[in-house]
Amino acid sequence: MRQLSIPTSPIRRNELVAHSIWLLGLVALYASAANAEIRLERAKLSAPVRHDYRYDFDTGEVVRDRLQYQVGLSFLISLAQGKDGGEFQFGGLIGTGNGYTSPWNTVANFNNDESGNHQINVRQIYAQWEYERWRTQLGVIPPVKGKVSETSLDKDGWIRGGRLIMPVRRQGQFELVVGTLDSLDDPNAFQPWAKANYYEVEWTHDWSKGWRTELGGVRLDKDRILRGELRYTATIFGARTELAGEVLRNVQSRVWAHDWSIAQRLGSVTLMNEYAYVPKELGLLGALSNDFFTFGHLWVLGVKGPLSTEGGLYWFGRNYLGEVRINFKLGVGYSVGF
Repeated sequence: MRQLSIPTSPIRRNELVAHSIWLLGLVALYASAANAEIRLERAKLSAPVRHDYRYDFDTGEVVRDRLQYQVGLSFLISLAQGKDGGEFQFGGLIGTGNGYTSPWNTVANFNNDESGNHQINVRQIYAQWEYERWRTQLGVIPPVKGKVSETSLDKDGWIRGGRLIMPVRRQGQFELVVGTLDSLDDPNAFQPWAKANYYEVEWTHDWSKGWRTELGGVRLDKDRILRGELRYTATIFGARTELAGEVLRNVQSRVWAHDWSIAQRLGSVTLMNEYAYVPKELGLLGALSNDFFTFGHLWVLGVKGPLSTEGGLYWFGRNYLGEVRINFKLGVGYSVGF
């Protein structure tokens, strides 16, 4: 199990109250000034349950054999609309888990008597302003704006700061993010802000139907990392298919990381095959990758499908094979958007 290097900052009750009052006051003031009708723009509720089993080759032991559950509610509330002034929105993520890359709570451990804390926190909470193709986010914002891979920051994590997205011609956009990645073992969004340690610039472009590229750079603490990504989406042999590749380069340690994946939708079932290589020398960014499992070489095989033709019930399975361990995850879930 890895140890995250940034210490946590425990939150006190008066800080939570102060932040809540400030945030609600800001929302109420803006809504009143704009004389706007508050409405729910979108929301998604996700509630999966899984069995998590991990075996380590080097020790010959079953390290994990447990039953876990996850509850996540993401939302976006519209506070004002206008052709000239754009649209002001308020978003967030409320979910389970006790860490940046751990949105799961443990119900039972079958190989020991420990069963973690049943936590639920506001993991993200932010204000958003959109005008035509411009977008600004400020607060405890999502770490990624779109697709995620095994080398992307965990989608259930957070950045305390801001994001600016501006259009580049008709098919491109430029992104700038400045903020802090901290309190990695305490998902509560209502905490004092620390000094900025995360900076990101990225240019995304849709070249033609199906082709998309991303080029950019990230600075996290002392590490400077360059990255490039290519995605291609098409229908191949009757199956909706997405091919993706991502390459990262740590300028300081002079190491490379990469991720290659293919996802196909066959009828109602989605198959995903992914290979990634993330060395320890990539730095903290590698340890905060989506659903982090292990450093080194990693192969991931995933499958997901519906349990019924109606409703949001589904089943899923994922197999993680690393250099020194293997992990099986099998479960069912419920997801609904409104």
